[in-house]
Amino acid sequence: SAGEGGKKNPAMVDVEGGKINEQTPEEGKLYVSERAKNIFAAHHRFQLSTYNRLPDGRDDMTAIHSDPQEPITGLMDPESCNVVLQLHPENRSHVQHMENATKLASAALIAGHLDPPPLIPIFSRVGLIPPVVRLVGDLSEVPESEVAGVREQLKSAGRDTGGKLFWFEVGGGIYQDTFEKQTPLAMRDFRAAFVDQLASSQMQLIYLANTKYLDDLTNFCKAFLGVPVEEAYLY
Repeated sequence: SAGEGGKKNPAMVDVEGGKINEQTPEEGKLYVSERAKNIFAAHHRFQLSTYNRLPDGRDDMTAIHSDPQEPITGLMDPESCNVVLQLHPENRSHVQHMENATKLASAALIAGHLDPPPLIPIFSRVGLIPPVVRLVGDLSEVPESEVAGVREQLKSAGRDTGGKLFWFEVGGGIYQDTFEKQTPLAMRDFRAAFVDQLASSQMQLIYLANTKYLDDLTNFCKAFLGVPVEEAYLY
């Protein structure tokens, strides 16, 4: 579409020509730390990797990655920014994560629009990857004295899956925007950033649209945008 004077309005994809507009990348007006924190606070499905740490602090590079088709579920505490994760003994990769947590282990946790996994090849075709946040830190089991309280928080948020509880203690992180630009997160700003209470609801609506209402999205494009498409997704 065209704006005043025939100039293109800022957009990632020109739906008429199917070409990506050559414009200065803009990710909105929120600070990076606030965008990153809201992405993490809104999600409850994560990709987890754990690494055994050698005595001198190096990782031995034998990483265990969670199955993209079976993301780790959890909940971020907006004040501490630590994330409670639920690991299940019947899942092989979860068991390996739990074994790593008993050792000197480093961990990385990813949230963003990599969920649901079927969207990944779609984004690859378009040539744009939606924003993701990668946090690094330590993984440890929630102390028995705290389990009941943490479990109640999960139940109140509707995110309790009955798994064994672990704390992911955040130490640093990176925000990667739509144009694959990576920005290190200042932890002081990240912890102080405001969390929009509607962000979680927005992400849930996006998830439902991309998993249960795909036909409705294609019909919307045809009826309201006048663009017949075979596939349509929200992000």
